[in-house]
Amino acid sequence: MGIETNQELPAGTPLYKHVKFVLLEAIQGGEWRPGDAIPSEKRLSERLSVSIGTLRKAVDELTEERILIRQQGRGTFVALSGARDFSHAFRRLMPTQQDASPASSHNVSVKALHKTRARQDEAEDLKLQPDAEVYRIRLQHLLKDQPVAFEQVIVPAHRFPDLDEDLVHRFGGNLYQLYQDTYATTVLKVQDEVGSEPVDEGLAPLLGCDHNQPIVYVKRVAWSYQDDPVECRHSWIDPRKARYVVTSTD
Repeated sequence: MGIETNQELPAGTPLYKHVKFVLLEAIQGGEWRPGDAIPSEKRLSERLSVSIGTLRKAVDELTEERILIRQQGRGTFVALSGARDFSHAFRRLMPTQQDASPASSHNVSVKALHKTRARQDEAEDLKLQPDAEVYRIRLQHLLKDQPVAFEQVIVPAHRFPDLDEDLVHRFGGNLYQLYQDTYATTVLKVQDEVGSEPVDEGLAPLLGCDHNQPIVYVKRVAWSYQDDPVECRHSWIDPRKARYVVTSTD
């Protein structure tokens, strides 16, 4: 592999930082997929012609950033997405009834998927060139067969080539699992902005509520390795039927 990286690093950058970015590029390139064990420290240090101490500092930093995970007695692994259950990675929709069981009743319906051009705000959120191609995915969430939320997810087309509605259907609308299993793209962190707004005429039927009824609105941006944006997601939730619960990995 050698100490060669596409990352532009300033002069004087410590050697372990170079090693870190070489490892990152190997992960991003699919050499080691999420859940895979990386080679031992001895093998990697020999491959990169660096000391084990230098390699360990790079691995330590990637572990602190949750890109790698050490498991005692087993080795070091490429991290999976931020939650084991991808159906509600980082967050979940919970019914308002305290005695309900959300895990068995939450279903996702794929309403549409098409390729289009990014709007200016979307291009900024996803760090894309103006008018870059994106996919728009529209999802309806149901609890006990009742519509409770609607989402529009915008993802860069170049990152997810050949994405189509059938593929999203096969993953049951669980996009983080799709990203990881099909495109080796792991969501490591998210930012949610939560507010409220009246539902418009177009969304009301999809949520099963009246026009102008107050609803919860959430804007999410999700990032993968090296703070690379993966998606921008807009969610509209009927608070009479569901609660939006965020899970932190901190």
